Amino acid sequence: MSRSTEPHNAYVNKKSFILLISALSFIGLAIAKPNTAYSATCSRTTIPLSSAIATGPIPISVGLKYFPVNNQSPFVTGMRIRVVVGGTVQGTKYVEGRVGSISNCNVALLVDRLSGSGTLVNARFTVAGEIGAQGPTGLTGPIGPVGPQGIQGVQGVPGTNGLNGQNGQNGINGLVPAYGSFRDTTTQQVDSVNTPKAMTFNQITPGVNGVSANGVSVQFSSHIVVARTGTYNVQFSAQLTKTDSGNDVMDIWLRKNGVDVAFSNSEITITASLRQVATSNYIIDLAAGDYVELMYSSADIATRILAIAPQTNPVRPAGPSITVAITQVQ
Repeated sequence: MSRSTEPHNAYVNKKSFILLISALSFIGLAIAKPNTAYSATCSRTTIPLSSAIATGPIPISVGLKYFPVNNQSPFVTGMRIRVVVGGTVQGTKYVEGRVGSISNCNVALLVDRLSGSGTLVNARFTVAGEIGAQGPTGLTGPIGPVGPQGIQGVQGVPGTNGLNGQNGQNGINGLVPAYGSFRDTTTQQVDSVNTPKAMTFNQITPGVNGVSANGVSVQFSSHIVVARTGTYNVQFSAQLTKTDSGNDVMDIWLRKNGVDVAFSNSEITITASLRQVATSNYIIDLAAGDYVELMYSSADIATRILAIAPQTNPVRPAGPSITVAITQVQ
């Protein structure tokens, strides 16, 4: 019996593990807990897992957790880790699970084992062992003797039928997320030094030049407008350069309905003759009709957000100056 079932069990376990890794990679950022908008700037110097520190609180509960760390280098999608507080992995409070997606020092962790309650603060990490396979089912015990049949009781009088209850409310439909991906194919620059300017987009029609959108649109060239209330992930990338010598700084931040979003600014140093790709993402709550803008400024009017023409040797496509993607996550 064991020869025929063990290969099958090994196959099932392997298949389940592969499906789990695929699911973690897919949902790592797509189902994140709502947070105030922030810009991800983090160290990528290679360090051991034991030296990484969670820079945000981690609730002790089962399910998907999304938290920032000081360095993402030791984390690998699919690895199993334990998160603890203190200098020992044998603490009385911990969460344990498998790592999902990793982006800009933000780590998704699907927690399936825990100890204690509350929140882990300034937590550290260690590799956790795999959960062992379920042991074989024990033998069925012998059936006891049948007891003597009791005397049949007198049949009671049928009761009156009760009134029908009210129909319950219809359940909530599952989330069909709104989304939009837009870009610009022109080189943009500041109009005057130290003056905020909105990034604009000229590729905004769904189905044309790689644009895709549902429930999100671009108005007035720079307003990214959502049609549904929810929590959204806003991501962008922009290729920066400058036409004069020296080093200069460009600031990039997020605005919501014309108001700067707190703690959303990033400063990028641009060096002459070099190109710098700026990228960041924000998690932000938006109501239907709200809009966001990507703002930038610089003390040097020679700074640019550069669009790339098609290239040869080898043949390669043109590159947009700015790409933005916005996705509803809740």
